[in-house]
Amino acid sequence: MKNCFWILLLTLGISTGFAQTERLFGQTSKGTETHLSRGSVIGDPGFEGGTPNTAWTEASSNFGSPICDAASCGTGTGTGPNSGSFWAWFGGITGVVEEASVSQDVDIPSVTVGTTLFLSFAFEAAVCDGTGFLEILIDGNQEFLIDETDPLCGVLGYSNFDVDITAYQGQTVNLSFNSITQGDAGLNFFIDDVGLSALGPPLATIGGTLTGLLDGNEITIQNNLMDDLTLTSNGEYFFSSVIGEMYDVTVLAQPTNPSQTCLVTNASGTNSGTIGNINIDCDNSDLIFSNGFEAILP
Repeated sequence: MKNCFWILLLTLGISTGFAQTERLFGQTSKGTETHLSRGSVIGDPGFEGGTPNTAWTEASSNFGSPICDAASCGTGTGTGPNSGSFWAWFGGITGVVEEASVSQDVDIPSVTVGTTLFLSFAFEAAVCDGTGFLEILIDGNQEFLIDETDPLCGVLGYSNFDVDITAYQGQTVNLSFNSITQGDAGLNFFIDDVGLSALGPPLATIGGTLTGLLDGNEITIQNNLMDDLTLTSNGEYFFSSVIGEMYDVTVLAQPTNPSQTCLVTNASGTNSGTIGNINIDCDNSDLIFSNGFEAILP
């Protein structure tokens, strides 16, 4: 009888309001996409691995996991994912208390003096009729808290948050998003695109020169596995911030249209204020016409 009751509620969800604001009891699929956002220090920052997730430890007292996609969970009259196909949905049920979390261990890089390190994420709470909260814990310390009284509660659309975590630089910490909702009315907290970002001193610069990139192509590079920078033309480039006492510039995504291989020289070293010799050269030797002759580029 209980199963029939739930099926009836789901079937009549439009008229009862249940399916409008609450999460569906679907089985969220295993994701196949690789989604990078604001650096690679956070494992699976956009939850695109689905569930079970290899990067995040998941828990939910009613659903098994807060990680959702629209096909399995619906969107509860909210946006759904901020990007990609998956996101973390906290709350989403009435009549019972819902406790949920996602967590992982993170290696926080060291930063130079005067640089602020942030935990960055996208947040939405389109439905805020009930009672509950969402918090961020780092090694058990509460660094962020939001509840149904916040002005952003009840607003459709994601907002970006930056939480200062400079105090944890150079440490391996446990990062956890935790939520408890009371189930007295609808309450939905959405989280997506988790990452690290930094704001450095304006006189500290790290960059160099890009050469050999073909028109219409692009390359994405990183410093210390974060601070993604996409370049679309040759010439000088600089990262927006200085992260860590050391720098290590790597290629995150090689050019693909057409395929090119770009190599970084003077890629790593010690931050000393202004670094401008991290040069990137893109090889064009693999470009061959269909008749077998090599392309001769100007």
